[in-house]
Amino acid sequence: MNLVDNQPYTAVGDILTYQSKVRPTKSCLLYPNPSNSEEYLSATYAQVHQFTTRLVQKFLSQYFNDNPPTTSTVICILSNCTTEYFLTVYTLLKLPNVIVFLLSTRNSKTAIEHLINETQAKYVFTTKDYLELLPLIETLKIIQFDNDVHINDLQQLTIVDNKENLRSQQFDEIQMIFHSSGSTAYPRPIRLTNRYFFNIYYSLLSVNNDWYNENDIVLAWGALYHILAFMTSVSIWQAGGCFALPLTKVYPPTPRELFVNVKQQITKLITVPALLGQLVDEINSQSIPNFDSLKKMIFIMYGGAPCPDNICQILVDNGINVISAYGTT
Repeated sequence: MNLVDNQPYTAVGDILTYQSKVRPTKSCLLYPNPSNSEEYLSATYAQVHQFTTRLVQKFLSQYFNDNPPTTSTVICILSNCTTEYFLTVYTLLKLPNVIVFLLSTRNSKTAIEHLINETQAKYVFTTKDYLELLPLIETLKIIQFDNDVHINDLQQLTIVDNKENLRSQQFDEIQMIFHSSGSTAYPRPIRLTNRYFFNIYYSLLSVNNDWYNENDIVLAWGALYHILAFMTSVSIWQAGGCFALPLTKVYPPTPRELFVNVKQQITKLITVPALLGQLVDEINSQSIPNFDSLKKMIFIMYGGAPCPDNICQILVDNGINVISAYGTT
């Protein structure tokens, strides 16, 4: 038996349920203020848990006739990586018998149709900006969730006693689907179990037992439909820490938004190399380049692609701890 088997929860969707009991008042999410995207608002584990639980009931009532799926059902999400998108993903992960499939917004219409057919998806949650990318398939229900997720409600939620029970889901059940880039052919769906997600966290702890801890505020710069950014949210929430979304209304952030973002209280940064390069260029474009905000971080880890040598050299020369993460979905 490994460390995963000794966990009190068995599904990614139950992390919030568990942490809202253990750490109800602890901040778990930093997200852009809808009124001022250059500053963060904070939500606790109890607030995010309540928000997603209420959204589950709303979705069940509006789209599932108050009956969750009784057999394994693939639900896709196609949207820009907003706070609403992120919370909708965790809402759907709370539904029984649901496999959540995160579709890249960079896919062509034919690639999206291929992925939907390949996985026999029954639903697509999307927004008005991406409706034209979706194929007309008789068995596919398209749900526009723009008006369902009211992010301002998050701050209004107060802490209540959480009596919700953890589900008896199996570690080795398929929980999510990501997909390959499709650079040489159609993208391929990649099915991941709950155990896969949890094993990543414990593999990081095997490198350093303090890799993530409950005092961390971890910022992820990467599309949430790619494994690097989404996995970061799972791992830091397993540790009881706080996950920070990029300070931007629309992904990807601009170089200025990246520059503003790192001035926040962040302990660790997980990023794709392209955005890291843009940040370095933005800092160097200032009249007096200052890397102090990055020096304060415990580490910056990049993944998903190689980082140019000159960018890494600039960071290292300025006393910044840079880590390369190599892996495959």
